[in-house]
Amino acid sequence: MAVRSALPFLILLMAGPAAAGDGIDGRFGRTEVRYIAAKPAVFQNGQKALALDDASEAAILRLVPEATKDFILLRSWKPAPKCPASYRLLSIQAKAPLQSSPPFGVCADLAGISFAGPYPLLHLRQSAPTKITQFTWKDGKMFELPAMTEACFAKHEHAVEMSGRQLQQASYVAAGEGRLQFHSAPDERCGIEGIFVVPGDRLEASRVNGRYTLVFYQHPKTPKVAAGWVHSARLKPVN
Repeated sequence: MAVRSALPFLILLMAGPAAAGDGIDGRFGRTEVRYIAAKPAVFQNGQKALALDDASEAAILRLVPEATKDFILLRSWKPAPKCPASYRLLSIQAKAPLQSSPPFGVCADLAGISFAGPYPLLHLRQSAPTKITQFTWKDGKMFELPAMTEACFAKHEHAVEMSGRQLQQASYVAAGEGRLQFHSAPDERCGIEGIFVVPGDRLEASRVNGRYTLVFYQHPKTPKVAAGWVHSARLKPVN
């Protein structure tokens, strides 16, 4: 589901032991931004979980649940003449400490959030030039994916919203012959240049739309990752 706009700046709170800011309730408790000596910090169920010492303000934008985790998108601001805002993604699950991604998305506005397999895709709109950049977070690392056009992003967003069914971390291998091309949307005109897998490569799927499935891929020997829509007919379930 897309997020069209970011929240406005929070009013900087007075210094104090832990002045409360905004918060959100998820499956694993309450996540809040509080201020300690005028600096924001993230609290989970009343306990300090993450200091944001480089920021002057912070706001929780969105909670997005996944099968076993809640992902929370946080935006923070620091004093800077240009592009003061950036994002962090928080991961919360049962019986585990809160995890935070590195900051990302400077000079960008949030366009939407979706999933390829169990991994979040963060879609950010760059104003100069106008394009949609993408990030994904896996195993503590933030990866930047190829950018897409506004037209293909709109098709991706519509496909996610209209998907006939959502898969629960389904595993597949690429089958058939030749390269299996990735697309940024379920449309032949939205192919991602140079991004493909070959028969036998393992993929994790999350959604099906028409003849396409939204998948995530990580190379077994390198840190290379890819996410996008592929032809469903080329996927074979892993038993």
